[in-house]
This record gives sequence, structure tokens and C-alpha cells, in this order.
Amino acid sequence: MRKVALLGLAIACAVLWVLTTFISGLEDLRWLRYTLMAILGIFEIGIIVGIYRVIFSAKSDEETKQRLAAQGLPKPLAKLVAWEAVFWRRVLRRPRA
Repeated sequence: MRKVALLGLAIACAVLWVLTTFISGLEDLRWLRYTLMAILGIFEIGIIVGIYRVIFSAKSDEETKQRLAAQGLPKPLAKLVAWEAVFWRRVLRRPRA
């Protein structure tokens, strides 16, 4: 249900952008477009935070891939995200001077 709501919000933002950009006289709807874009941005931040929680709570690269795949992320994308997780773990665990 959440995926459908997020997709619907994204489509609504795109439709409002097209309407306000290409049809004159609909400048009044620009505030609605920006409001919907802000809501969409909040959803996206929530998704990113959720992914990084999974990444940094896992102990290994394989565990990260398994957790992401269990949450519905496609395996090739889970592999790329796991590689990014390895990078960020190394960067954040590096001793600082």
C-alpha cells in the first residue's frame, strides 16, 4: 500500500509539473506542486534512512544483501547497495587524525 501511495504521489507531482509548465493560466497550482514535492521528499528521506539502518546494522556484506533482498529490493540493486555499505563502513571506521 505504501509503494502505491508513493507512486501515486510521484505521478501527481509529474502531472502538476506538466500542467503548470505547458498550460498557461494554471500558475495558481504551483503551490500545490511544491507542497506535493516536499511530501515526496520526506517519503524519500524515510526510505533512504531505512536502507541505511539495514546496511549499518548488518555485520557482513552477505548479511546486508540478504536483509535488503528480504525487504523486496532486487538482487542486483541489493548487491550495489551492499558495495556502497562496505565503502561507507571503511570510511567511517578509518582512524581520524
